[in-house]
Amino acid sequence: MSYPSIAIFISYGRNEPDTAFVDRLEKDLQVQGFRTWVDRSKLEGGQNWREEIEKAIDRCPVLLVVLSNDAIKSDYVKMEYRYAQDEHKVVIPVQHRHISEKIPIDLRGLQRIDFQRNYSQGIKDLLAALRPSVPPPTTSPLQKYDREAWPLPLSPQAKGLAWIHPPLALRSQGSIRIALIVFIILFIGGGFISFLAFKGPPTATHQSTPQTQNTVTTQGTGQPQNTVTTTASGLKLAWTYTTKGHIEESSPVVANGMVYIGSLDHKLYALDAKSGAFRWAYTTAGPIRSSAAVNDGMVYVGSLDHNLYALDALSGAKKWSYSTGAGIYSSPVVANGILYFGSDDGNLYALDARSGAKKWLYSTTAQIVSTPAVANGTVYFGSADYNLYAIDAKTGNELGSYATGGSILSSPLVVLPVTHNL
Repeated sequence: MSYPSIAIFISYGRNEPDTAFVDRLEKDLQVQGFRTWVDRSKLEGGQNWREEIEKAIDRCPVLLVVLSNDAIKSDYVKMEYRYAQDEHKVVIPVQHRHISEKIPIDLRGLQRIDFQRNYSQGIKDLLAALRPSVPPPTTSPLQKYDREAWPLPLSPQAKGLAWIHPPLALRSQGSIRIALIVFIILFIGGGFISFLAFKGPPTATHQSTPQTQNTVTTQGTGQPQNTVTTTASGLKLAWTYTTKGHIEESSPVVANGMVYIGSLDHKLYALDAKSGAFRWAYTTAGPIRSSAAVNDGMVYVGSLDHNLYALDALSGAKKWSYSTGAGIYSSPVVANGILYFGSDDGNLYALDARSGAKKWLYSTTAQIVSTPAVANGTVYFGSADYNLYAIDAKTGNELGSYATGGSILSSPLVVLPVTHNL
């Protein structure tokens, strides 16, 4: 089961056994779809550090306390979980090794998750404890269109919910539902961007309608079936394809006559754009929330298994992969032969698009969910550290930044001036 991407703050003692445990725990939580915040700066005590810790806890509805002798004696760990309790956060103690120190009185009454005997069972128990903290599934714009107008949804990421990208990434049955469809394909500087244009607003599919039309539905087998649909303004459902997991945040990209989309079942799918027939799927070790980028015969996608993958766009064969320090929600962008993307480890990466060799990385102090925008030799992106950054695309040097009042999870849009030749 994959969970909506609520954020979890992990508080722990800064020693080698605890750090190794936290690294493993963080990766396993990210594979389940959770976001994590772990302070690895080791710059404890300064005013800037305290402010960053407070902001991070404010953004996380859940705080895990990794119990150890060092953690129990740490004033900073106490400060973190007590602040979380004061802010009415969910605080869950976890224990992975023997403790000789007395458990603080304000943690004794809380359910403690035991990892000492069996790590796998500890993970199961932790997920069970986290389940009440997971918000109910949100309704996609397509599902609620019959009841209200067609506004784009506000991103509820800051409240710990999963943002469903309209209008194609539906939670229901993990399906892509494509109506009609006019594909407008733009080539910008060698990059490939695809859009969907609808003639009139899309509607939900109703199996009970008496009007039968020649609609083709493609299920996981790739075999077409007839279905009953309701259309509006001449729209009709062309096909569907059912994956084995929800499709959340990964938006479809169209190139080479194929649709590329990621799923929480750990796979990137390539489907025939016209028929929905299965072409290939590549399996990663974690859920895929990143949208793919297609350029020069390659398709690039990030996974919550910490890796960015480069695949052959036609066959799905792996060309290379690059490992980061955390899950990848940010979608990659290719410009001038360089691949740019962010990671939950707080770094923006620039890699050679053909070989995967690192050109440079730029470090922020929080997760990067934002997809970069590249224009005029500058990379723009937002970070959960509240800042919008402008970085030199070639060197990785910071050109400027702008501090906002909250985490930036959205992606920047650059509008270039238009020159009219008269």
